Amino acid sequence: MNKVFNILYSLQDPIHVERFQRFFGLKLISNDLKSTQYDPNKIQHLSSNGIKYSIDNYFWHYLFLIGSQFGYEPFYAFAFSFIYWNIDSSLSRRLNLVWAILMYCGQFLKEILKIPRPNNSKILVMESKYLNEYGMPSTHAMMAVLMPITIYYILIDRYQFSFLRYLMCSMIWCLPIFGSRLYLGMHSVLDLIVGIILSLILLIPMLGFLDRLDYYLVHKFFSPFLNMILIITLTMIYPESKTRSPSRAETVMIISAFSGIYLGSWINFKLGYIQYPCMDSSSSSLPIILSDQLEILRIIARTLIGCVTLCALKIFGSMISTKSIKRITGIDDFDRDGNKYKTSIEILTKLFTFQILGLGISFIVPMINRILSIERLTMIEDC
Repeated sequence: MNKVFNILYSLQDPIHVERFQRFFGLKLISNDLKSTQYDPNKIQHLSSNGIKYSIDNYFWHYLFLIGSQFGYEPFYAFAFSFIYWNIDSSLSRRLNLVWAILMYCGQFLKEILKIPRPNNSKILVMESKYLNEYGMPSTHAMMAVLMPITIYYILIDRYQFSFLRYLMCSMIWCLPIFGSRLYLGMHSVLDLIVGIILSLILLIPMLGFLDRLDYYLVHKFFSPFLNMILIITLTMIYPESKTRSPSRAETVMIISAFSGIYLGSWINFKLGYIQYPCMDSSSSSLPIILSDQLEILRIIARTLIGCVTLCALKIFGSMISTKSIKRITGIDDFDRDGNKYKTSIEILTKLFTFQILGLGISFIVPMINRILSIERLTMIEDC
């Protein structure tokens, strides 16, 4: 048992993060170096924790920066929206359902374990916004694992595609995300391993109930009420962080958007825009969205209109929720020092705003596309 603990302790050691950064071209610059000793051909940078460094290999640098963005909410907001509008809304819904549940579990567990991120004077920390968050498990690692597995599970009974090509794409997807957490100094090796294992453990039972849970959330009359009760309960039981961490607010954003997407899908079903039972598509090929020039133009139009609409909805939702809370509470300045309700008000604002955004993704934007006659005609089959 002691040997196991020693291995785990070793994997948590920041030295592995430091070695990974050096191997892929991040070099420390000592503060006591004179300007004449510094290589003028190298650009000097400053990390989030105040350490000077240079970049020897910009290919790996930008690859890991891009890989890092694949784990954050803006990327998934765009990805889920694009899939919903242009490819398969049932795929988008189910992905969002699994993503929201696993993200909530991962963030919740971080606040329970309270294990800090790697801390070493020789580690370059590149994302200062998340320094106050705890490190274990790595939710980036969880998302990297869940996406290809969940997509494969959903698509295997719906479309025909090459498993080897899919496996190759999955590896190309996962490795930059895993590497980015070490390269940017945000996680230890153990954080990544725990995130991967936790994701696999949660996915095994989750995928077994995925279709049934999706069916109830879209087709049953009580779905909106259950949806709202669930989101409020999850928000209330989420642990409060003792640090100024954005994790709770971001978790509320995720589950609120999930709630809005399923509310919009429920409305679509009630209005007849989604049919049941599903049409048999098990023998068809994976949808090719770039089938002709006219469809390409429709995709571009749907995406641009959708993005503009979501931006407007976010501004509208934030403005309405802020004014409503101010009127109800009588507090004019949420940001003033000593406002003990500031965090709660921020949570309520995000809860309402991102539910509106989720509703926009699944109902409002498709409705606008329908009015403009640029809707995806196969959406009715996405049960």
